[in-house]
Amino acid sequence: MTPDSQDLYLALERAVRTPKERLPIDAFLPPPEAIVSAVQPPEPPRVAAPGPGTPTDDELLLVRRPDDETPEPAAPPPRRRVKKKTAPQQSLEEEIAEFMSRGAALAPDPDPEK
Repeated sequence: MTPDSQDLYLALERAVRTPKERLPIDAFLPPPEAIVSAVQPPEPPRVAAPGPGTPTDDELLLVRRPDDETPEPAAPPPRRRVKKKTAPQQSLEEEIAEFMSRGAALAPDPDPEK
C-alpha cells in the first residue's frame, strides 16, 4: 500500500468511527481514539536490550539443562483379562425342554375356560 492509500483508509476509518449524529448508545461505547485501528499496524513493543551475560534465544535453544527435561509418564499397567464363564453346550431340544419346564416364563392363559 502506498502512503496515500493508507491515508485514505485512515480518513475513512475516522469518518466511520465518528458519526455526525451521536446516538444515546454512544455514551456507553469507548471513545474512537481508544479503539485499536484496523488499518494502521500497531507499534512494535519496546524490548529492553539484553545485558551482558544474558543468553540469547538461540543460545537458550542450543543449551538444554537436565532439570528442564520432564520425565516421560509411565505407561499404564496392562488390563487384566477376565475369563467369561460359559454355560455348557446344550442341544436345541434340551434348551426347549428347560424353557418349557419353567412355569413363569410363559404368559398365563387369558381365557382358561376354553
